[in-house]
Amino acid sequence: MRHGVKHADALRELARYLISNHASEFTYSRLGSLVGLRDLHTVRDYVSYLEEAYLIFQLRRFSFKPKGQLLSPRKAYPIDTGIAKTLTLKAHPEKGKLMELAVFLEIKRALSYSFVPGRSITGGTRGARWTSL
Repeated sequence: MRHGVKHADALRELARYLISNHASEFTYSRLGSLVGLRDLHTVRDYVSYLEEAYLIFQLRRFSFKPKGQLLSPRKAYPIDTGIAKTLTLKAHPEKGKLMELAVFLEIKRALSYSFVPGRSITGGTRGARWTSL
């Protein structure tokens, strides 16, 4: 493994939990207690590994205060609604959470491009060009 993960089973359970409970708030301490990891740094690292692998996106709660953003619970969203529906542990997935996931993914896709006036799509100087953020 790339990061030398010592607790592969805990990482799998963490991934399954976050995907199954998408659009729900979580804290690292709660996740650690669920998968049997005591070290919060390990839990944080494992969640970031899932994000680096493009399995989930993390979202922090908005706050004008940086401290409020750091201390507030986060939400995890899988990269695809199909993954969320397939890997869920629940017998009946919540339609509201699936809709929230779909809206999040669409906004994420829309924000991944920016409009640059005066550039063409092919990179010339006329028209406009879309670039990835």
